[in-house]
Amino acid sequence: MKLKHFIKALETHQADFFLINTQPMLRYVSSFSGTEGVVVIFNDKLVGFFDTRYALQVQQECKFDELYLFEDKTIVLSEVAKYTDCLRGCFDANTTSMLQSNLYSSLFKDVVYVDTTDFRAQKTDDEIKIMKEGIALADKILDETIPLIQVGMKENEVVGLLYQTMIRHDIKHFSFNTIVASGKRSAFPHGVASSKIIETNDIITIDYGIIYQGYCTDMTRTFFIGEKDKKLVDIYHVVLQANELAIKACKPGVSGETIDRVARDYIASQGYGAYFIHGTGHGLGLDIHEAPYVRPGAKKLLEVGNVVTIEPGIYIEGLGGVRIEDVVLITHNGAEVLTKSPKTLK
Repeated sequence: MKLKHFIKALETHQADFFLINTQPMLRYVSSFSGTEGVVVIFNDKLVGFFDTRYALQVQQECKFDELYLFEDKTIVLSEVAKYTDCLRGCFDANTTSMLQSNLYSSLFKDVVYVDTTDFRAQKTDDEIKIMKEGIALADKILDETIPLIQVGMKENEVVGLLYQTMIRHDIKHFSFNTIVASGKRSAFPHGVASSKIIETNDIITIDYGIIYQGYCTDMTRTFFIGEKDKKLVDIYHVVLQANELAIKACKPGVSGETIDRVARDYIASQGYGAYFIHGTGHGLGLDIHEAPYVRPGAKKLLEVGNVVTIEPGIYIEGLGGVRIEDVVLITHNGAEVLTKSPKTLK
């Protein structure tokens, strides 16, 4: 299933091979978790080209029909060109820079660029299993960390607490720069943790994720430390309802823009339309943002096996903001919510 889009591209463009040489696509097509290498996809075989630094890793992680190893890493691509001499090749348009394009044109006889945006959108059963495990662990890490947050801590210290908890669970990497935005800073949708001190009665938004077996998690929870501001409590319930309505709208055959409109229209009906300033969600997988998207203009229809976030928010300068984010799996019956951390205000 993972290679079906690549094989179809070969048929569409009447090409002989598809070359992949950047992460995370290398991991996707071959399970290779390192940083440098080339994988060539043919209709009937998968061929790997790596330098000898990765010899043991490749043998442990990958299954190639043919494998070639070279002591000099600078010659790997030129060796691929020799191997595919006079053949027509597909290259990933999404990861090719102008400099690389010039290099490919000089090395390969016939080059065509293919948009791979949607290639990883439909997850396999193995991918879904990994993502469910990772999201469950991310839930656990956040749930263990929130009770440790105290007035007087810096937002950066909260990130440190999250990281300490991650290490105890053998997780080493966040999937993106963790957002911890407290008080009026919570009005910043991308309020990456700062040196601001958390104060009594602050509202706090935490948006974080981990990398588990190469796959990203992503979730947001908003809560209070101390007394709750009534206006922000009202906003919280509006965002929560928008979150739940959008999740309910998620099912195969519905476009991302339709789901976005469900959340956006509800928030607007409550008088906060001008304060919802980003898309409702995005696909999740080996990258933190990937297809399919849930935002205005996203016309692609959801399919069984898509994994997307649903994260409406309201942000009011001088007051604060609320965002609630869950990850959902599109199933034959609608949407399965994978994030389990509580959303009820305490």
